Amino acid sequence: MSVKKRSLLLGCLLLAVLLGGCGKAKGAGGLVSQAQKEHGPCTVVSETQGSDGGWEVVLYDELQGFEYEVSSYMDDFSLDGSSFGSFPGQHDSFKQRLIEHVCTQHRQEMDDISAAYGVSYDPEMYPDIVINASSLADGRLAAAELARTLQTDNLYNRMDGVMIRLYVGQNSEWVMNDYAGSVTLPDTTMKTADEEELEYFIERAHMETDRGAVYLRTEYGSFKDTGADITRVNSVMGTAYPETDMAPVRFFYFRASNGKEYYLCDFTYYDESFSDYSWYTNYDSIK
Repeated sequence: MSVKKRSLLLGCLLLAVLLGGCGKAKGAGGLVSQAQKEHGPCTVVSETQGSDGGWEVVLYDELQGFEYEVSSYMDDFSLDGSSFGSFPGQHDSFKQRLIEHVCTQHRQEMDDISAAYGVSYDPEMYPDIVINASSLADGRLAAAELARTLQTDNLYNRMDGVMIRLYVGQNSEWVMNDYAGSVTLPDTTMKTADEEELEYFIERAHMETDRGAVYLRTEYGSFKDTGADITRVNSVMGTAYPETDMAPVRFFYFRASNGKEYYLCDFTYYDESFSDYSWYTNYDSIK
């Protein structure tokens, strides 16, 4: 990291600490009020104050009958061995405890789905659920059926956003298999990994270029087709990014609000000052 970027990052972090450091950990009453507002009626089971002034409150959800925890704390901030004080933070286990409870309520149905389609679940991934399948077809059927089962208990849409992720392969450990897509409640239709990725790039096009853009098609080419400067490519560790002129690149084509076509590519690109980056596009040339 350059000295300039490091100084900018440090300045932003220090500003965040200074702004947050003026406060203190939220009290038990504030945690309960926030939980009631966000999740619905609940009863206090216990309240425990920590040595840093924070609180852990155990609550009983009155709608579906399970316990969850909300807590506040002061988080220490340090960099390169130097301490810059502390700032308040919060944690809320509602969604995790909710999906754990609902899955327990539907354990028999989940076991039946597992037996019928030859799939297994990873119970450590809550609030999301991971399905491991040896067959893509069976995995898709299992994910959709599980989504329909859980959706019956998605009261007041409190499980919206929970994902059922599908991995397919012959390894008993899902992390060794291929990601194949997901179902996101309240939807019960599975999206493939390719469909999810396309949705992401459409969202980025709307966020970074034209909110009225309409997706048209995807084409494949090489980095040299973009005319971009290879030295400005953002090299994100753990991701595929073009390193040569012949590196493959995908072009997601859109029709802009003015009727002209443009594309967004599948790599991020620094601005001329190297202070910021976004997905590479030729949008400016058609405005």
